[in-house]
Order: sequence, then structure tokens, then C-alpha cells
Amino acid sequence: MMMILSWVGFYLGHLLGTSWDIQFLMIGSVFGGFGALGSLLFLFLGNWISQLDEL
Repeated sequence: MMMILSWVGFYLGHLLGTSWDIQFLMIGSVFGGFGALGSLLFLFLGNWISQLDEL
């Protein structure tokens, strides 16, 4: 599940970087910086939501 969240976060981060056209850690034509930030954000939120279920 975490791998899927990471992929979705990276993709959405890449799209955000594309729409804002800010070049941050570009890897060819991929907005790697925004992708990594999106991935980390989705993983953090997914972990937080999964721990809410345990309460």
C-alpha cells in the first residue's frame, strides 16, 4: 500500500511542478524535486491515517 501511495504522490508532485514550471532537482524532463516532496507527503499522510485506525 505504501508503494502505491509513494507512486501517486510522486506523480501528483510531478504534475504540480509541471503546472508551476519551477525547475527543482530536474531529472531530464521529470520534476524530481516536486515528485520526491509529493511522495514524502503522501507517505506521511498515509502513515498518519493508518495509525488513526488503531486508536
